[in-house]
Amino acid sequence: MKKNRIRASFSNRKFKMGSFQTLIMILVVIVVVVLNIVVTRLGFSKDMNADYLYSLSNDTVSFVSKLKDDITLYYLVEDGNEAVSAANTKVINIENIIHLYDSFAHITVEKKNPVLYPNFAKDYTDKEVSDNDVIVVNNTTKKSEYVSFQQEMIEYGYDTSGGSYQQIPQTLKLESAVTSAIQKVTLKNTLKVYVSNDHGEQKLTDDFYDLLSKNGMEYEDFAIAKNTKLPEECDLFIMNSPSRDLTENEYQYITNYLKEGGKGLFFLNYTVETPFYDKLLKDYGIEAKKGMVLDPEGYSVSYGSGMYMLLTPKLAEDSSLATDVTKADTLAWYSRGLTADKKVRGTLKVESVLETSDKSYCKMPDELKKEEVEKTDKDESGPFSVAMMATDTHAQNTKGEGHATKLFVVGSVAFTGVVDYASQSMVSIIGNNQYANRSILVNALTWLVGDSGEEIAVLNIPNRSLTVDSAVIEQGDIRFWTALLLGIVPLSLLLIGFLIWNRRRKK
Repeated sequence: MKKNRIRASFSNRKFKMGSFQTLIMILVVIVVVVLNIVVTRLGFSKDMNADYLYSLSNDTVSFVSKLKDDITLYYLVEDGNEAVSAANTKVINIENIIHLYDSFAHITVEKKNPVLYPNFAKDYTDKEVSDNDVIVVNNTTKKSEYVSFQQEMIEYGYDTSGGSYQQIPQTLKLESAVTSAIQKVTLKNTLKVYVSNDHGEQKLTDDFYDLLSKNGMEYEDFAIAKNTKLPEECDLFIMNSPSRDLTENEYQYITNYLKEGGKGLFFLNYTVETPFYDKLLKDYGIEAKKGMVLDPEGYSVSYGSGMYMLLTPKLAEDSSLATDVTKADTLAWYSRGLTADKKVRGTLKVESVLETSDKSYCKMPDELKKEEVEKTDKDESGPFSVAMMATDTHAQNTKGEGHATKLFVVGSVAFTGVVDYASQSMVSIIGNNQYANRSILVNALTWLVGDSGEEIAVLNIPNRSLTVDSAVIEQGDIRFWTALLLGIVPLSLLLIGFLIWNRRRKK
């Protein structure tokens, strides 16, 4: 009888259901373990960070995938110091980011402990190395580049949230620094950029110079008045919003440089008349209007409503520079209007890049000083371009591929940055990822110097923010949720419970 009861307990419905559930649980555990092993072995991972801290950008992937030289990244760090953290910032594991490069065919990442190998870095740099520094070595050409973590991969700011003034890591620039170093050791020649500095030019931002440097371009100041020609090794000439015009002789020798297949990046200044500077541009089909463009349809109100001068033009639909440009606003504040000459020589092609609306118009500086911004009958009507590109193939026809004359012209005095009058410094626009200015400049630089005989890729790699976003809750919301969670919800549950109890008691 007892044996029958035992046998029955193993055959009843309750035992079968329990056995089935146990079997399912075992199978699930086995599947999870096997999947975990497979994923670990194959290196599958998913970056769940909102700003993709542990992912490489499309520019990096595209560039390093085409490498032909064998590259080694020596990652210098003492064991246990791979992670970086500070108050109110994200914890980042530098080693995990560096090892993302190890997945490419021609790149090898090798970790070196500077404590165990104290003399290793001396073969590549005379600087004192620290944790998380990287040395990039081209094993084919033996060129190398030292990248300092503290100076080039991370940017510090100040945290005042706790009432103190504490320096903390705010921005991670690791990918930009490392990928740029890889490009530098693979370039056969460094491109030379000359920036004019003696005609009252607007200061270029540090982010703009950083963009040049990280893309294998060496820049040097150039005094136009003290020279009679541009250097023969000049790959790109930049003139940023001069407040004093060129002389006829200066205009002539810059023209001679352009005629021979030179490349120019020119920014304009609406506050002054510069007839020879304007003539330089008109020779290539770009006519600069006098005064500043105001546009009641496309403007920013960040600094007060009605200020049409804070221009946000749109990309020309057929612009060849629109590739990979974000849908974010482009800021072209304090800009002169540009139009294309309809009658140009057969070797010249002019394209519009950024355009204002058909409601835009030009206003003279003296009227703006009087705060007279409304359109009058004497104001020239738009639409206008505020960025244009011109290509003349005349020199290329005689000197060969890569010798076409190219100009990229921007009407804005504040395209790379705006003046912060409180600190008398430039606040970078191109360093701020929320605007499209950087992408446009990257495309412009690629177009200007991309056919110079060197396979240069101007890289637009975003920096990653390390600051922790804090949720700010208004006092009214705090009172509402406090009342709801500590008062209304508990009381409602008590009431429901009482009603259920009372109902059952009466049955």
